[in-house]
Amino acid sequence: RETMWAHLKKSGIPVAELEQRARVLYRFDCAQIVSLAGHDIGLLKVCRDCEPWELSQIQLVPDRQRKGLGRILIEGVLTEAKTAGVAVRLHVPRASPARRLYARLGFVVTGEDALGYLMRCDAQQAQDGDRAE
Repeated sequence: RETMWAHLKKSGIPVAELEQRARVLYRFDCAQIVSLAGHDIGLLKVCRDCEPWELSQIQLVPDRQRKGLGRILIEGVLTEAKTAGVAVRLHVPRASPARRLYARLGFVVTGEDALGYLMRCDAQQAQDGDRAE
């Protein structure tokens, strides 16, 4: 709730408890808790059993946002994807400021729907310095 509700509301995405629970449980088998100095500060969900890989969730508690941690996590995923020779895709809500970060890391918009943007990154290009600015 802390990390996403405001962005989801602005994007027209339902924020009721049931929908939130469904989002968290979607592909929970791919989830990793992000910890820093012994404290749980977020969630990273990368589904690596499909091609392209799906970055389905990245959330950091508000006091840890805008400190470069999201960038580090995503760059780690892109490094893994480059080694595996696969691209990475994601869906970002329309009102999410994370879209700018994804673009800086090499993700490009490949489509859109009523709720947000579909983005994809060819990890090889992103890691070779061809990042969109």
